[in-house]
Amino acid sequence: MAIETLNGSAQSWANGTFVFDISGAAPVEDADMKGVNFETAVERGMQRRQGGALKAYTDGMETPTASMTLYADGAEALYRGLMAAAEAGNFKDSAGRLQIGKVPFNLVINHSKNGESDIRTVKILGCRLGKDAMALAEGTDADAVECDLHPLKIVRVIDGKEVVML
Repeated sequence: MAIETLNGSAQSWANGTFVFDISGAAPVEDADMKGVNFETAVERGMQRRQGGALKAYTDGMETPTASMTLYADGAEALYRGLMAAAEAGNFKDSAGRLQIGKVPFNLVINHSKNGESDIRTVKILGCRLGKDAMALAEGTDADAVECDLHPLKIVRVIDGKEVVML
């Protein structure tokens, strides 16, 4: 049996919510999520003294990344929301097919670790789908869709304050 994870840590999904706040469509709540991963890396420049000794760092530039795995019915719920927004925003290719990868959305996660009562909030903002992949095989595992997200910012809410890397 697979244990659902958030950044590799087992979670109490019973105490978790995942809301896709889609621009131009109704929010998709309680999408059937198997797991989600996210990070923000900061690439800093270095300022050196004459002779090469490190003097200081620049503020740098952040690069947020995220991915998620949805069970097939959760992916379809998300896709339906993205389809509605694509239709409203006229995101279509030359054959009239809806381009859901152009629709921006936020993913708001409220969760608690197993055995803890504290609720943690993470906001993955300005996402667009970058990839979806599904591998079907014989067996008892539920069908799942792996998605790469292209977020603009990852925000943690700690003690009521929003916290970002840069």
